[in-house]
Amino acid sequence: MKNLITSFKQNFSGLDRKGFYSFLILSFICGTAFADTDIIREVSVESSSADGNSAIAEVSTPTGDLGLFTRDFSALGDEPLTVTWKAPAGKMIQVTRPTGYTGNFFIQFQIRTANGTEANGAFTDFGPGIAHTNLTGSPVAVGGTIRVSGNGPDGIEAAVTQNLANPGDTISFDSLTASTTVSASYNRNHNNAAFDTFRIHGVASAQGGDSLANPGQWIKIVDLVSPPLEIVRELSEPSFTSDANSATAFLATPNADLSEVTYDFSSAGPVPLSITWKAPQGKLIEVTRPAGFTSNFLLQFFIRTGIGTVANNAFQEFSPTVSYTGLQGNLPGAASRFLQLSGGIPEGIEGAINEDIPNPGERIRFSSLTTSTTVPAFYARTISNVALDSFYLRGVANKAGGDNPADPGQWIRLVDIPDPNAARKAKIRRQLKKLKRQINKARKKRDRKKLRRLLRKFRNLSRILRRL
Repeated sequence: MKNLITSFKQNFSGLDRKGFYSFLILSFICGTAFADTDIIREVSVESSSADGNSAIAEVSTPTGDLGLFTRDFSALGDEPLTVTWKAPAGKMIQVTRPTGYTGNFFIQFQIRTANGTEANGAFTDFGPGIAHTNLTGSPVAVGGTIRVSGNGPDGIEAAVTQNLANPGDTISFDSLTASTTVSASYNRNHNNAAFDTFRIHGVASAQGGDSLANPGQWIKIVDLVSPPLEIVRELSEPSFTSDANSATAFLATPNADLSEVTYDFSSAGPVPLSITWKAPQGKLIEVTRPAGFTSNFLLQFFIRTGIGTVANNAFQEFSPTVSYTGLQGNLPGAASRFLQLSGGIPEGIEGAINEDIPNPGERIRFSSLTTSTTVPAFYARTISNVALDSFYLRGVANKAGGDNPADPGQWIRLVDIPDPNAARKAKIRRQLKKLKRQINKARKKRDRKKLRRLLRKFRNLSRILRRL
């Protein structure tokens, strides 16, 4: 930049100070002299092939979007130059090294103008800077080159090579950028050089003994997975009612702990959504289907904001995944499951996970239940500071004709997590009690040898008990 300003002063020495700086400011605004050279293309066309020796995959820029390369380096000093391969909006680039292909492997980011580049007098960087955006996984850097022509025809080319260490390894990212600085000594003018290559190209090779399946499109464009929306609440408020026909029990989240839900789906890709009903620390949720209530039974995990949701253009899921944590007893049967995000005003979410315990008197315990799904990218609404008004576990046990059961009381409740070492602790305490009697006898008899042995054993057992 300093050299460039000096050059301006020499070339426009007839201008007064005010005129010179006015020209300088105008040059910045217009961008004709100081703009960086940023070459950016989206890769969106997928292709792949495989034979007995190798599997090839690539994603590339459509021919109609390749464009031209124009830059007058003769009017510049040291000039930053970047080349970026990027996924379309809302997408990511994903590379998975094919399993079974244990020979040579590489992925190469390539650009080239129609006739390549002429090396004589060219600018070449054999170590350009390399940076991914939103990278997951661990690619291995191999090398890179950026070159602009030294003779006609005008042109540019670049190749960045990376590796994945093991078959089955996967990386994903939004974009990769290679960067360099073209030195002021390079003074060519590139004018409308047409690109013919802008792609990410990968080759996985076989070797003797490989057992290969065609891996298909192993470099591909995938939907951007956004940060998950995780709604977790503790159930700590019990209640129950009974009447002539049924017994109902609740565990609910207290109103003060319900809080709010906020998520902007409008700028997100697919969003993992999970909802968890959980016991407080050190507790388990215990459900005992009331004995004697032989008619219909329902165990419902329920969530709702405000006044529910509006179905028009909503996201609805009728088969979300359900998993229990720390389940003791038989896995409940799925009666019905439902999640919905609002499609209109008011904004909101609601869900009902209905489970079944088939036999009266049957008992289960667990620390939490989680239901999960993925909200697709087309759901583009924003849920902003929407208050929950219901988050509970409810059970309803109904009577059949002839049933005359006792009131089951709080048949959904919180219980302490059993101590897994309880039996061992009880055994050690019995041993310590017995040792105390033996120690007292040894003292009365003044049997020092036996006393030392008993005391040593007592100390060791006491130490074990404290650690349990």
